[in-house]
Amino acid sequence: MRPIIIAYIFLFVVCFTGCSKENTVQEEPETQFTFRVKKNGLEWKVTTAKGFYNKDDGTCHVSGVGENNEHLHFTFKKYPQRTGKLDEFHSGVIIPSCPICASLSASYTLNSVETNKLEIIGFDNIQNRIIGQFNVQLKRERLYDSEDFDEELNTYEGLFSVRYEDIGL
Repeated sequence: MRPIIIAYIFLFVVCFTGCSKENTVQEEPETQFTFRVKKNGLEWKVTTAKGFYNKDDGTCHVSGVGENNEHLHFTFKKYPQRTGKLDEFHSGVIIPSCPICASLSASYTLNSVETNKLEIIGFDNIQNRIIGQFNVQLKRERLYDSEDFDEELNTYEGLFSVRYEDIGL
């Protein structure tokens, strides 16, 4: 009887130690970003940031989501082998009514009478990273003709270093 108990214990130990597989957690690719922004001179905390590069037309999109679910975004053309201050770019902020709403509570676009600057410091094509700095003046757009409207201006200045994803065909 004793050898049978020893055999069962032996089989039990072999089954649970020999068959155990080490759990390998497949890590997501690094999604670290730097997106430091001051809005009207005050720190504006960015919770997430991302970038996209459309190979078909050479357009880059960089966006950061911050306080009050504000989405600050930049759109510009990526010129091969060229960095520096961009002559043409678009920037704006949209603020949804709530975190899961499709409606907007405010929208801001570049104020064309002010000096706006977006400078691309570099493209890291190995890690798919865009690095830039900016200083933009954005003005509030009227969303509805019936709304009471006060022109509001905001200054966003800072820098970003975000990973971009290739899109396009």
